[in-house]
Amino acid sequence: MHRAEQILQATAALVAAQSGLDAAVFTHRTLSLSADDQEIPAVCVNDGDDDPLGEQGYNNLSFIDSVVQLKLTLYAQGSSQAEVAAELDRLRVVVHKAMLQSPRDLGLSFVMAIGYGGAAEAEYSTEGSPLAGSRECAFSVMYRMNLTDPE
Repeated sequence: MHRAEQILQATAALVAAQSGLDAAVFTHRTLSLSADDQEIPAVCVNDGDDDPLGEQGYNNLSFIDSVVQLKLTLYAQGSSQAEVAAELDRLRVVVHKAMLQSPRDLGLSFVMAIGYGGAAEAEYSTEGSPLAGSRECAFSVMYRMNLTDPE
């Protein structure tokens, strides 16, 4: 499994293990969340761009240092916009604490650092009942991999 995928899976496991999360955690999923199946509130972990730090794609002849972007999308529902906003904020705090707690390595020896990339404005949907909302939080993970073997 590519190291970027290992990072994504470790992120999902770390978030899911947080006490007080009270939300489902999914990887590689942004569509078809179901309130009927008790999938909301939820945190969906997806990867974004993965860019090497070196101009030539590698830093030396032994390894590549790279930064993968993670998108953690929070989903909540409630009877009012204020209720949904409060739940999104609660989830945001739990995710933030999980990602930036020391030692910031996701339990993976090849992770060198984790950075906070901000959060998008909350979006709300009135297409169903109850009201639903989402917010994307971004984190960057710097990691090292072998030049010829990304596992």
